[in-house]
This record gives sequence, structure tokens and C-alpha cells, in this order.
Amino acid sequence: MRKVERLRERLASSQYLASFLSAVDEGLSRQRRPSGGDAPRPHIVCYGLGHAASSPAPQRQLALLLQLREHLSAPSVEVFDPVFWPEEKQLLRELRLHVLETDEQCARRLSAPAVLYMPHCENAHYDNLLRANWHPDLLPRLLLVGNSLASIALRLPPSQLRLVSFVERAAPHVTERSERIDEADLLPAFNDTAVQWFESGVLRALPAYFWDEAPHEAFVPPQEGDSSDDGRGKPRRRRRKKSRNHS
Repeated sequence: MRKVERLRERLASSQYLASFLSAVDEGLSRQRRPSGGDAPRPHIVCYGLGHAASSPAPQRQLALLLQLREHLSAPSVEVFDPVFWPEEKQLLRELRLHVLETDEQCARRLSAPAVLYMPHCENAHYDNLLRANWHPDLLPRLLLVGNSLASIALRLPPSQLRLVSFVERAAPHVTERSERIDEADLLPAFNDTAVQWFESGVLRALPAYFWDEAPHEAFVPPQEGDSSDDGRGKPRRRRRKKSRNHS
């Protein structure tokens, strides 16, 4: 706990934190507001934090999460990673974070504006999140803090990119801010972190067919008691069943 507090103090004095929070504020200001009122305070969901009790990068990312909660006065912060040890879950609870027990595979459908912080997630998890919110009314609710979608789409070969087709299709239409990091001790934890959001006007200008589901294999959310994943949080997929014509 004391180490986390020291890291929070270190972050608080950094130029990176000021730039990062400025990017978050800009993204949230672009989210659609209810008519005649202010935007509600966003909830925060963190997937893939890693071993925050022992690893330097996850510890700094946890410190950033706590700074973000304070800055936004977020009403709740939920965290999940299948690698959490029992003592790490206890630490997170002591920090007043809600530890999820169900692996959502990042496929959460957003009912209200939210910040999704995904520091150690795989490409498929970003794809799952986009799939779950694949609608011009839903994606503007999302402010994503994690790997750059544009960079993922750019660096993957076609054979892998087709497996994350929602990332591929969303990447040209997302607004992104990646902040410069001058502090060497913060670079390993945040060097690939971007703040990203979708603007409603941009999405509504897209043709209707853009929102058709992609043809790649469909994500299957895990059921309670299902142990079919590989233990690292990788999604289980299956092909869609083809409809049959009956005479």
C-alpha cells in the first residue's frame, strides 16, 4: 500500500500525468451529453492490470488508475485480471476498487459513458469490446485507455488482422491522443498507452452497411463454470452456424 502511495505521489509531480488527464478530459468532453444537462460522471472499468503487487509496470498503472479515479470523481472502479493472486485482490479492495469475479473477456456493452482502461490486454480483447458496442449510439460512450487501435491495425499481417476485424474497421474513425513521456521511470509502463474516443458525428456519417457484423468467428462469452479458456484470458471463439433451408 505504501509503495502504491509513493508511486501516486511520483505520478502527481510528472508532466505525463498532466498531459494524460488533459487528453481524458478532451475525450470525455466530446462524448454526447444528455439534452440540457451535464454529462454524468463516468464509471471506470479496468481489464488486464497484471500483478500490481509485485511488478513495476502494473504498479505504476495502478497508481495511474487511482489518479484517474480521483480526477474524475468516478462513482465506481471495477477491475479484473485472471492472473490476480488472492493477496492482490485484497490490496485492490483495500484501495476501494471493486474486483470482478467473472471474466467478461472485455465484452461489456456500455449502458452509460465509461472509461475502459486496458493496459495489458490482447488484441482480441479490444475486438471483443468493440463488437459488444458496435453501434453508432454506443461507441461514443466509450473512452478507451490502452493500446492504439490504429497501431494494432497497422502492424498486424492480414492473416491476423481478419481475426480482429472490428479493430480494423474502427481504427480509421477513432480520435487518439498519445502523450509524450519524458520521465524514464514511467516509459516502460506507459509507452504504448493512448487515449481514444469516438465522436458521434463521425460515426453517424458512415454508411449503414458499416455497422453490419464482420464475417470472422464470433466471440462466445464464457458461461459460469466454463473452463474452456487457456488460463490467460484469451477468448474462446466458434464459427457462426449457417442457416439451413427446410423444405
